[in-house]
Amino acid sequence: MVATLSVGHYRERAGYKVERIHGSSSWLLILTLEGQGCFGFRGGQYLAQPGDLCLLQPSSFHSYGILEGEEVWELRWAHFQPRPHWLPLLDLPTLGAGISLVHLADEELGRVASCLEEANRLAWRQDQTDELLAMVTLEEVLIRAHRAGSRPGVKRDPRIEMAVEYATKHLSEPLGLNEMAAAVNLSPSRFSHIFQLEMGISPCAFLERQRLALARQLLEISNLSIQEIAAQVGFENPFYFSNRFKRSFRMSPTEYRTGTFDRSTSGD
Repeated sequence: MVATLSVGHYRERAGYKVERIHGSSSWLLILTLEGQGCFGFRGGQYLAQPGDLCLLQPSSFHSYGILEGEEVWELRWAHFQPRPHWLPLLDLPTLGAGISLVHLADEELGRVASCLEEANRLAWRQDQTDELLAMVTLEEVLIRAHRAGSRPGVKRDPRIEMAVEYATKHLSEPLGLNEMAAAVNLSPSRFSHIFQLEMGISPCAFLERQRLALARQLLEISNLSIQEIAAQVGFENPFYFSNRFKRSFRMSPTEYRTGTFDRSTSGD
C-alpha cells in the first residue's frame, strides 16, 4: 500500500508510457494540462485532451502515456488512499473498466490545477499539519470533479464559489452568515437564499459541517487537545464543540480519537 497521498507534476516527452497489468494499490487521478495522453483499459482506450481528469481505480489493469506524435504531455497526478467519507465522491462517470472521466474547463479547470499544485507543495513538506492540508486540498479536487460529473455544463454562481472558498480559509475565525455575506457583497438574507438554492444547505449548516469534518481529521492525525482542536475549527466553547461533534458522528471527540467505536457503523 502506498502512502496516504503522493502528488506530482510531469512534462513528459515522446516514449513515455506506464503499464500496470494488475493496476495500482491506490487510486490514481491524472489531469491533462497540455498535449494528449493515451489511456488504455480492458476493452478500449481513450485519448485525453487538456482539461480531462481521469480517475483510475485500484487493482484494475491500465496503461497511460504520451500520444504518438505529440511533443509533450503535461499532467498533474495524485496517488491516494481515500478517507471513508470520500467514497461517494469517487463515483464519477465511467469511461471503461476501472477508469472514470470528467472534463473541466475555464475557471473550474484552473482551480483544480491550482489545488493539485498546492497539494503537491504541501505533501513534500513531511509535516503532519501540511499532510492534513494536502488531503483537504485533494478533497476539494474530488468535490469539484464529482460536481462536474453530476452537473455537466452547469456553472455555480461565482459569488457562492467565492463564499465557499472564503469560508474554507477562515474556519478558525468567528465566521458566520454575516461575514460570509459581506465577503461577497450581499445582504445576509439574499446570500442565505442564493446559498441554499446552490448548495442545498444553509450557510450555517455548511460551516458547521466543514468545521466538524476538519476536526475529525485533526483528531486522526494530530496530538492537539480537544480544546485546541475546537479552537482551530472555530468553536469558542469546547463543550459545545463536543456536543455538536457527538450529534453529527454519534460519538464524542474522545471516543473518535481512541477508537472506542466501530468505524464500519459510524456513518463514514
